[in-house]
Amino acid sequence: MNPLLTLTSSFLLLIVYAEAAANWNSINENDMYRCYYTILCKLRKTDEFQAAIRAAGEKVTKQAMVWMREITKIPDAEDTPEFWEKYPGIKCAYPEETKKEMFNEWIRQGGEYWIQECEDPNSETCEKTEAAADALYEMFAKYTATGDCKPEGAEMAEGMADKMGAEAPKGMSPPSFG
Repeated sequence: MNPLLTLTSSFLLLIVYAEAAANWNSINENDMYRCYYTILCKLRKTDEFQAAIRAAGEKVTKQAMVWMREITKIPDAEDTPEFWEKYPGIKCAYPEETKKEMFNEWIRQGGEYWIQECEDPNSETCEKTEAAADALYEMFAKYTATGDCKPEGAEMAEGMADKMGAEAPKGMSPPSFG
């Protein structure tokens, strides 16, 4: 794997995300990873992932299904209700390290695909890919706002506050992190 291509792909993918909404830069890669798996595995909201993929158009949807088969190792991946019903059970069962590798590979291949398709930024596929990025941002922002997805460090701060409260002398309370 060419490190320069990976870096460039990631950088360009982040530009698309940054253009999707002003606050997109507040979501880092670890937060995206954690939020993705929270939405998929804990909340099982596959309909929102379907909507984001479909917002990118038929060409990108077909490519996403190829990646599902190749990266996620789901041989019968197709954009059908039956597939989306079983998708979380398959993907969420992988070990943590495998899930991270898959997530990173999706980002890498998505970035390379975006570079290729957005050589003409006014092309229909490029514009639809930006619409998909908008949908993903809105999904991550929504679940961050509801507290389902927490930014990196938030859980640690909450845990520290709880521990401080339990250890504080009677009548004293820790500072609020909320």
